[in-house]
Amino acid sequence: MLTTLIDDKSLGRADAPETLLDFWRGALARLEDHPSLANPDMNRELVAKGFWQDPVAIQVLLCSRASHDALAGCEGALGVHLVSTPDGDPFGDDAAFARQYRVLAVSDRSEFLSLTEDLAKDDDYPEIHLHEYLKSYLNTVFHEIAHALLFAENAALLPPSEIECMSNAGEFDHDVFDCSTGYGIRPLAIDGQDIWADDMEEAAELMEIHVEALGRQFMRHALTGDSALECFPEAFGVASELERIIARRDDPDLA
Repeated sequence: MLTTLIDDKSLGRADAPETLLDFWRGALARLEDHPSLANPDMNRELVAKGFWQDPVAIQVLLCSRASHDALAGCEGALGVHLVSTPDGDPFGDDAAFARQYRVLAVSDRSEFLSLTEDLAKDDDYPEIHLHEYLKSYLNTVFHEIAHALLFAENAALLPPSEIECMSNAGEFDHDVFDCSTGYGIRPLAIDGQDIWADDMEEAAELMEIHVEALGRQFMRHALTGDSALECFPEAFGVASELERIIARRDDPDLA
């Protein structure tokens, strides 16, 4: 699992000091040991047919807001599992769909502080809820990794581009949407139950519920030691600003 940066000067760089990269490297290294990632439950149909791939890396790319919106095509989102190829083919996939597993996540100090301030202003005692604010923000990366894992399991680790080719050729009765959601391939574990989707709309809804819960599991597993939740503000370089936001309601001089 890799952590890197999208470096497009016309779109700006991510806010990612070396301390933040160390934070994420440590977290993602620990995440690799999570049972769901160490032993993915690969699509048995594809494995039986010999259509599968050796373990692959999920690239986690930190990017500016402008880079994310330009690449992902979903303005305002904090992250995305990038299945299709962005305009301009910046990764050199030379295909309509990605040849690798990629997760994008916005890393922008001002946006993080603004989002946190919006949450804190509605709480009488925001210091009590600081961990929840941090979890809400940091879970984006793990939520999107969970999306990537779900696709990878349903695709037997084959990339989206390969699934699209096999689907078009009639070698696989499912497509990119099915691999993203599990529709018609497998039930999703939700609240201790395995649930099959009755239609595509329900499949999309169940997918989000499933990956949100799995992402929370990933976050608990990964954010320990030097990458513990409380280490994030210092690593991101926002500790003093965050302290002012949290204290603002109690100290009128900081308002």
